[in-house]
This record gives sequence, C-alpha cells and structure tokens, in this order.
Amino acid sequence: MLVGGVQERLDQHLDDLPAAVQSALGFVFLTEVIAMFGSYADRTWPAVPAGVRSVLVETLLRVTISHVVAPLQEPEAVARDLGALTRRLVAPADVCGT
Repeated sequence: MLVGGVQERLDQHLDDLPAAVQSALGFVFLTEVIAMFGSYADRTWPAVPAGVRSVLVETLLRVTISHVVAPLQEPEAVARDLGALTRRLVAPADVCGT
C-alpha cells in the first residue's frame, strides 16, 4: 500500500522531479501512517501514557525513515533492534528482564 502510493505519486509527475519528490514524500509523511501506528499503540499499550505513546510512535517512524535513507545495517537487524528498544520503553521490567 505505501510503496504503491508512493509510486503512483511519482508517476503523476514524470516531467517534474521536484513536484514528484514533494508529492511522494508528502504521501509518506501523511498523518495516516502515524495515525495507523498510533491507533495500534493505543490498543496494545493502554498502560503507557498517551503522550509517551505519541512520541514513541513518531520517533520509531523517523528512525525507520532514516534507516531507509541511509542504512547502516540490514533491515532485519534494524527491525530487531527497534523492537527491542520498544519493549524496553513500554513493557514492564519483568518482561524485559531488568
């Protein structure tokens, strides 16, 4: 869905690279993505304060985008590391083993 949406917006501006980039990135950064993850976080992490959930969701998305733009590790390693970080931030200490 996300990749298809980006491709569609790029294709709409084949003769105008700046407009294509603006349109595609605008789609990627739409609040729909943050809202989707935020809704998931609201359902699965109800004990985490809303403000913390909001910051966490946005931060995870920004870090993910940075790894897409300038990868330093394989995607699987990044996903594993971000999952571990998320568990540390939102799970009780006994789940994290601390």
